[in-house]
Amino acid sequence: MEYIIGVDLGGTKIYSALFEDRKIIKILKFPTEANRGKTTVINNVVNSIKEIVGDFDLRKIKRIGIASPGPLNYKTGEIITTPNLPLRNFDLKGLLEKKFGKKVRVDNDAKCAGLAEAKARGAKNMVYITLGTGVGSALIYNGEIFRGNLYATEFGHMSINFNGPRCGCGRNGCLEAYCNSKALLRYAKERNIIESVYEIHKKAEEGKEKYKKIYGELGKYLGIGLANIVNSIDIDFIVIGGGLGSAGDLIIVPAVKEMRKNLLVKKNVKVEKAKLGEYASLIGAAELF
Repeated sequence: MEYIIGVDLGGTKIYSALFEDRKIIKILKFPTEANRGKTTVINNVVNSIKEIVGDFDLRKIKRIGIASPGPLNYKTGEIITTPNLPLRNFDLKGLLEKKFGKKVRVDNDAKCAGLAEAKARGAKNMVYITLGTGVGSALIYNGEIFRGNLYATEFGHMSINFNGPRCGCGRNGCLEAYCNSKALLRYAKERNIIESVYEIHKKAEEGKEKYKKIYGELGKYLGIGLANIVNSIDIDFIVIGGGLGSAGDLIIVPAVKEMRKNLLVKKNVKVEKAKLGEYASLIGAAELF
């Protein structure tokens, strides 16, 4: 039996899981508490690992995989910066290896999720986009994560309007600023709807037109981003995941319509909803070894 701990460090929540031969046998959820600062976030990551180990024999666990927002240095395990967490130039790998005495790998959460989604489909070439607190992305090329020198394919931070709203990264008009949960609430407010993302999602799925239009607005901007990606790398398979991505066709249908309008070369690009749901990054973290 091979035992691995996987951790998905998100902007609002942390998932930790114990894997036995690549299958989840135990999973827990914790708050990230990013608003309370770096020390609290790191303590929550450490405690999430301690809790998932519990009474299990720590000696049987050989490795720990961490999926984290980026950009980060996957070679060293250092988080360079991230718009949604108070971590800058932080050696997460080193801290956890010292704390637990296990081999640790840290990689971008979207890249982990993309790897897991590609393996679940047997896809060799695929772009993965995750929509939630931020917008993450991955390119799977020949069955592997394409990285460039370090953190290639940060598609969420391509600017689709340099006069657009301020993004968490400090730049203007990034795709993320148009397609994350804050953007969804902004589109709702523009329509005099002051409700939570959960309520908006629920009512849109019930077929209420004014709520569907909120997702349609987000999907339109996503489609512009998808067209830029396809025009740049000539991919023909894209998977949409993340918390907002769970809305599926509410976002994908308007996104595909807008994407097709903006393609340089008219071609068939398959766009699908993710299969693995909120555990994709967690599963991908365990697949890093």
